[in-house]
Amino acid sequence: MRWASRAPGSGDFAGERLYDVYRRLIRLRRDHPALRSANFFPYPFNHPDGYGAFPETGVVVYHRWDEQERFIIAVNYSDFDRSVDIPFPTNGPWQDLLNGQTVTVAGWRLGSYRVPSNWGAIFFQRL
Repeated sequence: MRWASRAPGSGDFAGERLYDVYRRLIRLRRDHPALRSANFFPYPFNHPDGYGAFPETGVVVYHRWDEQERFIIAVNYSDFDRSVDIPFPTNGPWQDLLNGQTVTVAGWRLGSYRVPSNWGAIFFQRL
């Protein structure tokens, strides 16, 4: 990718949007040490609670954490919106840093959460 030709104001609509998404993801990774930690669940296999990679639906759900923060990441890499039951390690409010909203988890799950095609959610909770 030629970053200079994709920057805001370049006139390349798709390139500008992709550039913005990459900038946001890079900033999130830089600002949150848990996203760089070795703590990654599940590894190496899917977990019965709903964490893992599910190629039959094109969905991945995983957990990252450190001593100060937790993340639940859900990615839908399919061509269709998906309704996903997402497991969480704690109940209460979780902030979706990718989409700018807050969800309230009850029963350690967020049931039937809509993840748009080729998109995801990055749920965050400070400890």
